[in-house]
Amino acid sequence: MSSVGKPVYNINDVNSISFGTIIEVKTENSWKWYRINWTNSVPSNPYNKANLHPESGWFRSDTVRLFDPVELVSNINAVAG
Repeated sequence: MSSVGKPVYNINDVNSISFGTIIEVKTENSWKWYRINWTNSVPSNPYNKANLHPESGWFRSDTVRLFDPVELVSNINAVAG
């Protein structure tokens, strides 16, 4: 099953969350990489980590999380009361 089209998020700068959609997948050195179209803000890379490249849109699979938007909204609504 392809990951293209799946929603992802990344938590960055301690308290910012970026949401996006996977638009391309590749494998390098046994790692899966995702090219992501970010919808609200592109995650930053202040420490120049080698596993994410905001300028090109490629993020190693361990830097983003796949999620179900409906389930996430439901959980947020449950907390919000």
